[in-house]
Amino acid sequence: MAERSRAQIVLYEAIALLVGLLCGIPFGVGLASAWTHEAVRALRVAHSGGVTVGLMLIAIAAVSDRLRLGDGAASVLF
Repeated sequence: MAERSRAQIVLYEAIALLVGLLCGIPFGVGLASAWTHEAVRALRVAHSGGVTVGLMLIAIAAVSDRLRLGDGAASVLF
């Protein structure tokens, strides 16, 4: 995978991780303030989902130079 593609994956990872971490702020406030169960659950999913996607993109960027993919498969992965 080209260096530019890897850099873009790292940028997307940073954005996803930041959004996921920022969703943790209202999640904590909701837990402390006894918000409705549905609101707390939605914020928990947003927080954990964003962090998980960010970590997955870190893993993809870390191994992307070792993958032997054709142009089509690399485009799908990217």
